[in-house]
Amino acid sequence: PSAQRPCPTPTLILPLTPEVLCKLQAYIDEFHRRLAKVQADPASTPVDIARPITWLHQAMYRMEPSTDGNARTANLFLSKHLIEAGLYPSLLGWPDGAEVLEHEHWLRDVVVGMGWWLDCIAVTAPTLAATLPRISPPEWHTEDPA
Repeated sequence: PSAQRPCPTPTLILPLTPEVLCKLQAYIDEFHRRLAKVQADPASTPVDIARPITWLHQAMYRMEPSTDGNARTANLFLSKHLIEAGLYPSLLGWPDGAEVLEHEHWLRDVVVGMGWWLDCIAVTAPTLAATLPRISPPEWHTEDPA
């Protein structure tokens, strides 16, 4: 039997200085402001609701450089917020796209990934999938409408 190696202690590349913590709080406050505004509007579409979620996800992703494991954590964070807002989780073809894509492109990738999730449900639970609406990806925009 081999000796068990201790698990390494995870460390952040980005130090949690007061300035970084203030920036994190500012992003979270802005996210809640944007999400509340969209959710209060009865004309909001699922894409409108996904927009502040993808904005926060992208902002947080850019604060901590990509390392082994944090893309998976970021995807869980994204899916958690999508589900809490009444949307589907997203299966992403390129999770690291959050770091480099313009926001509208990232939003479109996330919505397309929500469709891929629905396609998987259609294979495993076709009766359930038939009751779930498909969300159309947004049209391309040249600037962030937020």
